[in-house]
Amino acid sequence: MQPAQLRSDGLWMLRDTLLSMGLKPDALKAASGLDDGWIALTALRDANVKFDATQQALVLTVPFEDLGWSRTEIVTRNTQEPRASASPGVLVNYDLFGYTSQHSRALNAATETRLFRANSVLSNTLLTTYTQNNSAVMPLGGQAEKFKNVRLDTTFSQSFQEDMVTLRVGDLLSGALPWTRATRMGGIQIARNFGLQPYRITTPVPALMGTSAVPSDIALYINGVKQYQGNVPAGPFTLNTVPGINGQGNAQVVLTDALGRSTTLQYSLYSSPQLLAKGLSDWSAELGWVRKNYGIASADYGSDVVASGSYSYGLTDRLTVQGHSEIAPHLANASSGMAWQLGSLGIVSAAAGASSYQGKTGTLMQLGQSWTGERYFTNLQGTKASENFRDAASLYDTTRVKASARAMVGYTHPTIGSISVGAIYLRNFNEAAQRYATLGWSRSFSNRGYMNFSLNRNLDDSRLSNLQFTFNWYLDERTTLGGAVSHQAGENTFTATASQRTPAEGGWGWNAQAQSGTGGGGLARVDYRGQSIEANATVSRLGDTTSAGLGASGAFILMDGHAFASRRVSEAFAVVTTSGIPDVPVLRANSVIGHTNADGVMLVPQLGAYLNNKISINTMNLPAQTKVPVVEQQAVPTDRAGVLVKFDIQRLRSATVLINGPDGQPLPLGTLVTLKSLDAKPDPSGNAAPVSSMAGYDGATYFESMALESRLDAYLPDGSSCRLTVAWPDSGPNTVPVIGPLPCERK
Repeated sequence: MQPAQLRSDGLWMLRDTLLSMGLKPDALKAASGLDDGWIALTALRDANVKFDATQQALVLTVPFEDLGWSRTEIVTRNTQEPRASASPGVLVNYDLFGYTSQHSRALNAATETRLFRANSVLSNTLLTTYTQNNSAVMPLGGQAEKFKNVRLDTTFSQSFQEDMVTLRVGDLLSGALPWTRATRMGGIQIARNFGLQPYRITTPVPALMGTSAVPSDIALYINGVKQYQGNVPAGPFTLNTVPGINGQGNAQVVLTDALGRSTTLQYSLYSSPQLLAKGLSDWSAELGWVRKNYGIASADYGSDVVASGSYSYGLTDRLTVQGHSEIAPHLANASSGMAWQLGSLGIVSAAAGASSYQGKTGTLMQLGQSWTGERYFTNLQGTKASENFRDAASLYDTTRVKASARAMVGYTHPTIGSISVGAIYLRNFNEAAQRYATLGWSRSFSNRGYMNFSLNRNLDDSRLSNLQFTFNWYLDERTTLGGAVSHQAGENTFTATASQRTPAEGGWGWNAQAQSGTGGGGLARVDYRGQSIEANATVSRLGDTTSAGLGASGAFILMDGHAFASRRVSEAFAVVTTSGIPDVPVLRANSVIGHTNADGVMLVPQLGAYLNNKISINTMNLPAQTKVPVVEQQAVPTDRAGVLVKFDIQRLRSATVLINGPDGQPLPLGTLVTLKSLDAKPDPSGNAAPVSSMAGYDGATYFESMALESRLDAYLPDGSSCRLTVAWPDSGPNTVPVIGPLPCERK
């Protein structure tokens, strides 16, 4: 029986054949019953049949929804979260600055101390100042000398990477939503921390759906930039992509079959950090006391215990709902809001809240809209609170916002540049309103220059308005010439600048500035960036006052029994060890960043926490008698801590032994030779079992790792064997000795 038959009324095919080709059973129901087991192709819904009798070829085209092909899921970014770690250690960051003038002098020091291990960090920050004023210019009742030491923050934190949760005890900043205020507190906090899994995508991931008629190559372009390329089988597919944009964008999916024929599918995208992916939540909860006079007093906290919490949840990929609450004695505060993507309107947000404080109730409302396109953007936001609305921060802060509003509209063009127009309104309770109109323009010139114009017009007092025009011209990748013209309070100021940027890898930089107009003057500054310190020296004159200053910043680190001086470490770092071998080049992301010291260690600062940081070593100049099993590793440190990266450089005893057989001639080519250590102590590589090698030309047999004394057994082609004992001569780390020829005696 044939799978297809040509009859007078058209082509017929077996039902089983159509099912094996991928048609759904439901698609065959309407055509069933005409003939047992056979179906007329013309009875299939929307089928197109082409039959070439000369070639005996049949082409059947049916709708894709009638095919039972499974949908192919394609994920363009599938990076697994690396497991982070940290070694025990101590780090002290410091920033020092001192200046002197004819009127005063001062010394300032800001320090941060961290004790870290595994996933925990105990940190403390201090601000120390010493000032000395000339008594002739000192205000009445002032002090000629003043020393002050203020503790800023002391916090213990522990992070749980798999759960994306961080616990903090001590000084902390409470969680906040767009319409609430973050509050400095002393107490305990537990919160979601997406930074523990930086490769996780928290915003909605667009799903681009399509269908490929035949197996094809698939390429994804976002705003004209290729983001992904791979293969897709025939049938429907879903491309889950990370757009890498903020706002509106365009996606193109190009399908190319084996014959080179291309099909392009167009999609419109919109991405915003205001939205959470469906089912994803972000939250924080705090309990403690409000911090007062931060930066002025070391331990000034409110007397009332405050509890606060914030929660956001991705209800759908287009709608994120939010809530916030604060509770304290005589105070209860609750609010809720949402961020909603409304097509071409962008993101629309709204929030409402109410509070009760000492029997008085108050309300708060906020509305907002933001939209970012390829050329245009808009940002509208307004907040209004009643006089009796209170939050935890207002218990000790007299500044409370009554109403605020912002409206910004912008346009970007590759030739014209970027233009923005806006209006700002701010009014605090018991204060006059502040109203500003703003106008801005900026343009870059093919990476050779940059211009910027800004106007801030105070609509209530024109004397507080300012206008400024600046330009910069880049002579090369480090040197810049610039100028600025500004007008404020009826006065004009002209400024000229020249600077050379300090290289990121280290070196010198400088900056010079001259200013004319009221209070004109100038400034000259020299910067130095080394591996262990960053420093600067400044001389300036403003009006009739001349001053000079010196500054330095860096870090001291103790980890794994080694002490280091380094540039300031803001996030994380690594200590690289090379088994005590000095002067080994260390690379980060394939660029040499330094060499190990005399102890075979090196500090690698400024690594990304919880990220893969590629660290490798260059083995080209290592001694010949060494072996490096691994030359590249991914360093994944925890936040504000250090990780130990060990490169196990093994010292070898390699040699080539020239062996003559029992007949006095070199061993035949390919003879198997085994080595057994006769040392009382194991060899450095730990080889206890016999190792084998093959004899080469002239009986030359190479062993990578020998003992000080070794027994060699050679297995001859005639089935017999012979034996010899070899002592390894220490000829230095850069020489592979050649031993022999030595006779091998038959066993």
